[in-house]
Amino acid sequence: MSDTEPQSDSATTSETKTTELTRVDHEVPEDQAWEIEHLPPPLKEGCEELQPIIDETVQTVLLNKYRIGEIVSKAGEEMDKHASNIPGRQKYKVKFVEYMATALRLNKRTLSDCLRLVHIYGREEYQELITNARMTWEHVLCLLNAGGEPLRIEMQQKIEEEGWTTNQVRAEVRARVGNQRSGTGRPPGIPKNLNEAFFRLDSSAVGLTRRIEDACFCDEFDITEKLLDTPLDEITEQTLVQVNQSKDKLRSAEAATQRGFGKLEEAETRIERILQHREEEENEEDRGDQEQLGA
Repeated sequence: MSDTEPQSDSATTSETKTTELTRVDHEVPEDQAWEIEHLPPPLKEGCEELQPIIDETVQTVLLNKYRIGEIVSKAGEEMDKHASNIPGRQKYKVKFVEYMATALRLNKRTLSDCLRLVHIYGREEYQELITNARMTWEHVLCLLNAGGEPLRIEMQQKIEEEGWTTNQVRAEVRARVGNQRSGTGRPPGIPKNLNEAFFRLDSSAVGLTRRIEDACFCDEFDITEKLLDTPLDEITEQTLVQVNQSKDKLRSAEAATQRGFGKLEEAETRIERILQHREEEENEEDRGDQEQLGA
């Protein structure tokens, strides 16, 4: 199933599968309680009234995201079995998340994130994660992108012990994972199967696009606009060298992307021909069966 991430050991144990996910009654973190306490009375009363409602809403989202992931995962497993018995359904097996998201009028990423969640966190591990009063779904999304268990655990501790915000976790994960992918860390091993290869390719493509945009071409900072607004007396030969070096690096990334895109297009064409031929054979068999029944 190409829409899935390789499953972690923690998500496969019988103990994990039988753990029932439940809401957790949180105490308000001390720093937050202090802020509420020192607000003017009308605002303090409003916050005290809102706090349990917000906590219940956050908990409901966290629990429902996991339940969605389990349902999608089960559907994918059943589709695997179904497709093995009916070869013409292979396209649904390969892109089951996309078909489900389209039918539900959802963005594919909504279901993919929930699916990644259940493949990274077992039930018992997830139940422990959401006992953290500071944990939100946005935090969890950052943890899913952490690239490995050591960094995930470190970020979980930062959230719980130091109250790191989503933006802080996201920035740290991008910095650390980005450095590893740039070659400063240990290179990843060879994918174990097609599922893992597709997951890595999708994650790398999305990550690269985001890092480039967030670094220099976002709404808050566009490097091209900054260059054009630079005072004339501050523009030097070094400025031109930097521009050319950055262009060369982006061109190399583009060339690698184009090579990969071309190879995938070639594979897509071959697979489409195979599936079309298989469908024609099945239709021919159906016509033969109908003719025999008519005779």
